[in-house]
Amino acid sequence: MVGLMHLERGLECVVRCRWCCSRSEGWIAVLIEVAQNAKTLTSSRTPQNGKQQNPTSTFPAVFRESIPSNQATMANALNAVYRWAIPVAVGYSFVQASIYDVRGGTRAVIFDRIQGVKEEIVNEGTHFLVPWLQKSIIFDVRTRPRNISTTTGSKDLQMVSLTLRVLHRPEVKMLPKIYQVCLPFEYH
Repeated sequence: MVGLMHLERGLECVVRCRWCCSRSEGWIAVLIEVAQNAKTLTSSRTPQNGKQQNPTSTFPAVFRESIPSNQATMANALNAVYRWAIPVAVGYSFVQASIYDVRGGTRAVIFDRIQGVKEEIVNEGTHFLVPWLQKSIIFDVRTRPRNISTTTGSKDLQMVSLTLRVLHRPEVKMLPKIYQVCLPFEYH
């Protein structure tokens, strides 16, 4: 009775598996192998040497070759993805937060939460800072024009319009002081 149950289970497995159709042995060879191993399946419940056998070792070779190795490989791959996904994402976001870029024509001043505004001026390029503890303040140091226009009256009561164009830029050495004192709305 037990042997018939194992034989029926083996037949159900053969029917459910799609890969049996593509094997060169075909359906009949698999069914014959299941029938031959039916005695082995029943005897695996009570081993002669007292040690319990691996239940997959009693299945036909067709089952042993494909199913366990594919499942183990996929399980190992998914475990590796799950194990490394969160640390890699956290590491990437930390690196992304610690890199800042100073473009051409600009300079940066570093504000540190412990030391305050640092006196060092950062030149063009890509630089690193400590996230949350340090913050970069970028200043535009290119020469920019500013037009100042006004209207005034002359002695003969004529209205005169005057326009003055001023070219200005901040002094690079004084950028930390400008940030400390002026809170530069125009330069920031």
